[in-house]
Amino acid sequence: MNKVTKRIAAVLLPVAMLLPFTGCGRKAAAESTAGITSETSIPAVTQAASAVQKILLTSLTDYQVPDVSTTLRNDRQADFIMLMTIDAEAGTTTAIQLDPDISVQFQPQGAAVAESMPLGELYTYGSGGSDSNLNLLTSVSRFMDGVEINHYVTFDSDAVRIVTDMLGGATVDVTDPFPEEYPELTKGGSICLDGDSAYTYFNYISPGEGSNRPHMRRQQEFVKAVYAPFAANSGQEEFVTQLFMKMGDKLNTDLTLSQTINMMETLQKYELDDSIQMIVKGDT
Repeated sequence: MNKVTKRIAAVLLPVAMLLPFTGCGRKAAAESTAGITSETSIPAVTQAASAVQKILLTSLTDYQVPDVSTTLRNDRQADFIMLMTIDAEAGTTTAIQLDPDISVQFQPQGAAVAESMPLGELYTYGSGGSDSNLNLLTSVSRFMDGVEINHYVTFDSDAVRIVTDMLGGATVDVTDPFPEEYPELTKGGSICLDGDSAYTYFNYISPGEGSNRPHMRRQQEFVKAVYAPFAANSGQEEFVTQLFMKMGDKLNTDLTLSQTINMMETLQKYELDDSIQMIVKGDT
């Protein structure tokens, strides 16, 4: 458990409750209220200095480090990269999703020159902590013409399973074919995903898809499906407690406790813009 997670758990642990918080059947109710059944909410904190906050959200998957590697590497790479902008003045939340296969120039520590490599692979350079996150954050900022990115939130792909089960499910439209080994997804149509099927839906890549576009679109659909119920519960102490206790070392962020609480409170106020921009390799 990282430092921020420990601090949050220490503050919120006394009110932990093991309850489902939304569920597919109660999605509409979750979208229309800031909470579920608890009247206890997180106390208000001081608004951030800037009304516009840009957060880099990253999901990690396994990576096989080459045996010939001579630089510090870790066994994780970025598979989902989304730059989310929370604008308190405009009252909006918008997002841009970037293909992890986009090529960028990067110079690993100790290397003589920069070289071209996939954006998602930059996380592997470093210890897997703040240095790896800053590699990715800095490169995304450069790729986006120097846009300032305030914070990062990085999570293991298994976090998709945890969040989905905590919310009681996530409803998505399955439009892509899935192998028979995933019977819950092969029928297609509108499906209420549980944690396991959500994990598959979010992480599955078909060899025949040709590009990351279908994979990224599925990831977007999942984000859209969980945003409203997640935001509706984000002000509830018992929900936040469960979230950070269950995440443990699967979550890494540079947000402080007060910043985390403030961001989660802000999510309650603004809907996510449905038109998430997608930047795919080959389009740039």
